[in-house]
Amino acid sequence: MVKQIVYRSKATIEITPEGVGDILTVAQENNTRFAVTGLLLYGDGIFMQVLEGSPDSTDEIYSRIRQDPRHCDVRDLYTGYADLRAYPDWQMACRPLIASKRPGEDVFQRATDILDQYGGGTPVDIGSFMRSFSATVMVPPAPDKSTYN
Repeated sequence: MVKQIVYRSKATIEITPEGVGDILTVAQENNTRFAVTGLLLYGDGIFMQVLEGSPDSTDEIYSRIRQDPRHCDVRDLYTGYADLRAYPDWQMACRPLIASKRPGEDVFQRATDILDQYGGGTPVDIGSFMRSFSATVMVPPAPDKSTYN
């Protein structure tokens, strides 16, 4: 059984592509040590992340994330369990997003609203959800492709 957590947070500092690369490097090291996999999406000062692994390992990583001073307003979007990982080969994949496709539209809020509808009681195919979510928004080319999976 794999525990999956999806959360959203706001950056407390300006996050540059290099800063995201630094975050990603540390996340990949920690996730490898704890056997946690996942996906990090970011844009316009917002992070959305999927974490998955054993319940103890996933909770440990998430606890560390919640204490990280580089972000605030951490909001749990989904916690559930699956038989298989959505991202078995990604210690932490990372994708930049342009969070405002149209004036007044916040794609991160749209994803939050959809996950809120599940209310934690209905299992969600997180891999399919996140793939379809990220496919509906603009993904700019990575500035340094060596830091992205």
